[in-house]
Amino acid sequence: MKIDKTLFITSALCLAPILLGVLLYDRLPDMIPIHFDFAGDPDNWGAKPFVVFGMPALLCLLNIVCNVSTRKYGGENQSMLLKFARWLIAVIALIVVPITLFKAIGADIPIEVIVPVLVGVIFIIIGNYLPKTKQNPVAGVRVKWTMESAENWRRTSRFSGYLFIIGGFVMILNAFLALFWIPVFFGILIAMIAGPILYSYHLHKKGI
Repeated sequence: MKIDKTLFITSALCLAPILLGVLLYDRLPDMIPIHFDFAGDPDNWGAKPFVVFGMPALLCLLNIVCNVSTRKYGGENQSMLLKFARWLIAVIALIVVPITLFKAIGADIPIEVIVPVLVGVIFIIIGNYLPKTKQNPVAGVRVKWTMESAENWRRTSRFSGYLFIIGGFVMILNAFLALFWIPVFFGILIAMIAGPILYSYHLHKKGI
């Protein structure tokens, strides 16, 4: 049976933070903050064994599901968006879990800046790849009108790409300015979700 190298490597990367957790284990408190509000203050905690071993394991499981569900589409010619999706969980694991552990031992890490910057970068990358993604049942703006028309898919993907890139830069900028954080965040999400759907419908009504 052919070994899926991407699945193997990304799964290993998801589990890699366990090594850091073991090294820091004696310095970690029994309860560790695992979720933070928009101001960077903790609002949910997890037991030390769960954070050290459970979080990487859950991310690894999510990574396996993501890889298995996407690898069959495109083969060697798989779109860059799908390839990015196969690595995304591993990248998140390598950033989020170590930050959580270091934060737990008292490191001064600005969560309220790092998280929106990370999300913004992800949005920008997705926005760059969206216009280059061909019709598929997994990634992209998958509504009735885009799946029925290749031209509708192409135009909607390009429009969606612009929205994601703009939204990503706004997220990054707002991370440092901290202006109306909650309205900005949800405004960006609504625009990126509803905008492409409405635009695709608009194209459909024009016969595209």
